[in-house]
Amino acid sequence: MTKIRLALVDDSIFVRKSITRLFANHTQIELVGAASCGEELLENWISWHPEVVLLDLYMPGMGGMQTLDRIVATSSARVILFSTHSSKDASITLEALDRGAADYVDKQQFSLADFERLRSVLIEKIRAVTGRKVDAPHILPSRRAREARQLRVGEAVAPVAKRVLPLRPILEVAPAACRLVVLGASTGGPPALRKVLESLGGALPVPVAIVQHMANPFLEAFAQRLNDYVSSRVCTVSHEEELLPGYVYLAPPEVHFHIRSDGKSLFAALSKEPAALIHCPSVDVLFESAAKAVGPAAIAALLTGMGRDGAQGMLKLAEAGAYTIAQSAETCVVYGMPRVAVELQAVKEVLPLNSIGPRIQNLILELRNSQEANRP
Repeated sequence: MTKIRLALVDDSIFVRKSITRLFANHTQIELVGAASCGEELLENWISWHPEVVLLDLYMPGMGGMQTLDRIVATSSARVILFSTHSSKDASITLEALDRGAADYVDKQQFSLADFERLRSVLIEKIRAVTGRKVDAPHILPSRRAREARQLRVGEAVAPVAKRVLPLRPILEVAPAACRLVVLGASTGGPPALRKVLESLGGALPVPVAIVQHMANPFLEAFAQRLNDYVSSRVCTVSHEEELLPGYVYLAPPEVHFHIRSDGKSLFAALSKEPAALIHCPSVDVLFESAAKAVGPAAIAALLTGMGRDGAQGMLKLAEAGAYTIAQSAETCVVYGMPRVAVELQAVKEVLPLNSIGPRIQNLILELRNSQEANRP
């Protein structure tokens, strides 16, 4: 197998030397070049020919955003932002993700002296965005690092873009008017969610509940950004908040978003339980609670993301009679979560990203008309 060709762009000589050391002698990833600015990367692009670029957003000269635009416009290389992503910088990071960056790593969360932890995270990101199998670092990590990596590797699913298994017949349940739309996403999710919500065509007559794997500094900025683009009101959900039509509710970081019904209205219940899950919030928790709360009156879509979170929950929704949609492989940044749902035969329809919003809108109308037609 040919090595994954990696390039780094960072104006800090310390960062360039550290990353060079991280990937020295790696048998499956080759650091083909370390540039101090965007201009230097582009000057060496043909000879370096990278598959993945680690890109700092804050550099003199061309700058990270303009460099990103040039990479996206002229190549198929995947860009991982390797920068400082504090709360005040969150909107810039989200803008970069919208403009084509595949993922990000926050420098502030790592000490560059903690080589094993940083290398493990970077390898996981590189593996995810390329869909290539990459083994663990060849230097034996600490026991804690090994345990953390085992969890991540156990969760990760290598993207497979071609194979789609035939769908298992799902128990048919009498059509019910839609009461809730639930969406789940991870890597590549912010721009994907924006496109789905934008393409809904207006505020929906039902609430929308979302779990997006996202670090704390970004969530409020993400909600604000969505409010600039979509017709529905977007907010971070609160515990025991009633879920209202025309609103989009984002799960807060570090708590699970459960859907609760009193028979008439829907409410959010936020909890640390179940505590043993890798992701918090978890798409599985949201989907499974929606299956219990509204059953066939739910529409669910599982979007781009690494791993398998949401697949089991989508199976519960499908078994309850909900309408389940997975994003297609060719439009995913990482075809992991949707792929597992398809392989579990929990998906009624696989759609490209641009078709998911209009399909949800049509389904709400179809289900409502069907229910009205079946009334005595």
